[in-house]
Amino acid sequence: MTHSPSPDATQPDASADLLPDVTVVSCVTDVAPYLLEWVAWHALVGVSRFVVYSYACTDGTDRMLDRIAELGPLEHHRLDALSEGKQPLRAAVNAAAELPAVSDAEWAIALGPDEFLEINVGQGRLADLLKACAETAPLDAEGTRATVDAIALPWRIMGSSRRIDYDPAPVTSRFCRGARLDRTDTEEIVGFRSLYRPASFTRPGPSRPWIALGQADKGPSEGPPPIWLNGSGADISRSMNNQPRRAQNALPEGASGAKLASVRRYAVKSRVEFLHAQLGDTPPAEGARTPLGWDAWTLRDINAAALPPLGPGPLCAAIADLERDPLLAACQAEARAALTSGVDALVAAQPAARHFRETGETWEPDTPMPPARLLCVGTHPRVGTLWLRRTLDEAGSALGVPVIRMDRAADLEKLPETGPAILVNWRSRLPRALFARNDARMLHITRDPRDMLLSAVTFHRKVIERFDKGVHEPRPEFSGLSYQAMLNALPDDVTRLRFEMDHRHATTMDDMMAWACGRVRSIELAYEDLIQDPQCQHFGAALAEADVQGIDVNTVLSAFWKHALFGGLAESRKVEPRLQVHVTSAQPGRWRTELPREVAEDYAQRFGEALRVLGYAQDDTWVSECRPAAALGLR
Repeated sequence: MTHSPSPDATQPDASADLLPDVTVVSCVTDVAPYLLEWVAWHALVGVSRFVVYSYACTDGTDRMLDRIAELGPLEHHRLDALSEGKQPLRAAVNAAAELPAVSDAEWAIALGPDEFLEINVGQGRLADLLKACAETAPLDAEGTRATVDAIALPWRIMGSSRRIDYDPAPVTSRFCRGARLDRTDTEEIVGFRSLYRPASFTRPGPSRPWIALGQADKGPSEGPPPIWLNGSGADISRSMNNQPRRAQNALPEGASGAKLASVRRYAVKSRVEFLHAQLGDTPPAEGARTPLGWDAWTLRDINAAALPPLGPGPLCAAIADLERDPLLAACQAEARAALTSGVDALVAAQPAARHFRETGETWEPDTPMPPARLLCVGTHPRVGTLWLRRTLDEAGSALGVPVIRMDRAADLEKLPETGPAILVNWRSRLPRALFARNDARMLHITRDPRDMLLSAVTFHRKVIERFDKGVHEPRPEFSGLSYQAMLNALPDDVTRLRFEMDHRHATTMDDMMAWACGRVRSIELAYEDLIQDPQCQHFGAALAEADVQGIDVNTVLSAFWKHALFGGLAESRKVEPRLQVHVTSAQPGRWRTELPREVAEDYAQRFGEALRVLGYAQDDTWVSECRPAAALGLR
């Protein structure tokens, strides 16, 4: 097995003379359908050799590893047993520590079989990452760059992209939605891997190597302490070297940069693949020896950010090269067939598995739901946020129920130990841990994103600082102008719509896609239904379905009607100035008469998939309903 071309095969490999010596250590269990892609990708990015341990394999993985070892730089070892509670990857890393392929390597990293290096500098190779990090290393007393000993690369948890069935196409091309690393999508399951110099540390670890206790001030060999960088090239040595031993696998605050590189972790894949890997009889390849269960899907199916596939052209070519070997191709084909048949058998035997594959709901339909005491409400900008905020504040006050803003997992500490509570987030960024609680019910309110775009442009052009400080703050990316000033400085409405689409609207679309929908605990509501329902039947039915103890439906509906444009605010004189700023047009389907076709074409290309997932379009034929800007009289 030789190194394949760089991930960006269209560019010259400027780092060809700087290939680093890098060993990947892994432990795998029944990954035959995916093994060739994992090996091919890491060979592409510049891995020199693989040390792979296998554990309890039944699907041909062992035979594939033996064959790959015959073809190239891969060592295959077997783990015959694990001590109680021992993680396979940790056991493999400990066993590999004394092997020359690891101890003598310039660099090493432990990666699970669902983890892929993502390098965003140069041509996307390890040589480019190491060169960039060497250039950002801290200066020593003489003013020269220190030698980097380790680089902490944070996980980017990748979701299912709402896929249901298994597909033999590469994982890295099928699943292109994942966590946003600059927000709180993954704070409940933060993880990282370390690219490190084995010679600089006393012992390895699956997440990070360790220096000896008491040696943080001098390092394992009486020299200076190890130099750590994060995935953005920033110096994090102090926080990593002084981290308490009990927290060695936690990434310290401020250390999660990923500008240069991160690790994509395909933790769930499709519904069918999740069933096969996590709920079958085979132990998972990493983590606890028992299946992770339904909550793993709830916490890890994160679809917030749209991401490009990893080197699709070069990767497919590299996989095809490996598949030319008859034994590898045969083992992979057998494993793919076994995956599908295994899931079929599991679904036939377990009603919960069948229900999950069909609906995405993680609660068996015939099992009564436990009583709920937490009403969790998520909306989005330009989706009746002020309406809902006033409704819930007034209802909560009348019922004596606290209304608590939930922005981060740390906010869960604000929950009362007993009794009901209303939990809100006006961008639908509720902590994911709430979705795994049996005492929580979710209300998620969406709106046709095309109408949201039109509404947002109007709002952001006129809103005063008192009502939205964010659009009035100077922004360096806009040469010191505020978002509003930049929007108003653009020459025409088409350009303004495209600007909004590229900035705030893109963030809102990420939030809408990130919502953990499809759970039996999550009730979906459309703003279009609510605004055209003066009898409040839709909202009332949702509250009744949630059935949260201590939340009187009639009390909430009374406040809901009072603050509705069709209800207590029907007379324009009752709409105070703040609300007048927020109200542009509540008429559904504005996009048909107001969205110019030039913008619609761009929108379909960028957000067409999101429209289909959210149920607002079956395909892109809606674009033909929009008229050109000139016909709309836009300027």
